[in-house]
Amino acid sequence: TLAAVAVVTCAQVVSSVLAAYAFAQLRFPGREPLFRLFLVAMTIPTAALVVPLYLMAAGAGLRNTFWGVVVPFMLASPGAVLLLRESFRSVPRELIDAARIDGAGHMRILTRIVIPASKPTLAALTLITAVNQWNSFMWPRIIANQRPRVVTVAAAALQFHHNAGRTRMMAAAAVVLIPVVVLLLSARRRVDAVVALTGAALTGADRGTGAGRGRAVRPPGPAAGRRAARRRRPPDPPLPAPPGASSPPGRSRRGSGR
Repeated sequence: TLAAVAVVTCAQVVSSVLAAYAFAQLRFPGREPLFRLFLVAMTIPTAALVVPLYLMAAGAGLRNTFWGVVVPFMLASPGAVLLLRESFRSVPRELIDAARIDGAGHMRILTRIVIPASKPTLAALTLITAVNQWNSFMWPRIIANQRPRVVTVAAAALQFHHNAGRTRMMAAAAVVLIPVVVLLLSARRRVDAVVALTGAALTGADRGTGAGRGRAVRPPGPAAGRRAARRRRPPDPPLPAPPGASSPPGRSRRGSGR
């Protein structure tokens, strides 16, 4: 199980980083339509892909093998590419342009500028991918029903094949659950940081791509109208002098020479 989690996590994160950098920083014809078409895969349920994947894996001789468990999930996932793309687009363009002026290529820009600036997102993506692979049950149960077995399939086998009691089932569930809980608690700050960062990046992406076009413009409130009226109003005239007050020197009739 640990080997499967490590292989799938590393392969999926690396391929997602490369795909996200291409969609975020490279300019080529049909980039936006291709990205939207790539996101359509998020709407396809996993259950609809089980039969085609099983037929291809069985035809390639991968039944009851380690690679049959990990190969279908080693490529980039649409959700990971979307998350990384928004994070990569938040990197200042001036840094990338300066690196290109200095002669840096795409791989150097990716490894020296983009990836260090997106460490919280990469950490959260690695955590999510590892947890999803650790909890996977349906595909390992179908493609490797004999050997090799992952922990989720082995825990279910205690009930279906060995008629284990509730005590053993609870112990097996605790063994499966404890590593995930420890991993989530140790990376809680990373997850909180990426949630805030992703929300800001998505908001900025919506503003930059014109996602809010067609919405009604909100009229200014009464407070804004009062502030504008105060700015346009001319200054108040000076108050008249009270009766009996002394005139300024040089303007009195007594001092005029009569």
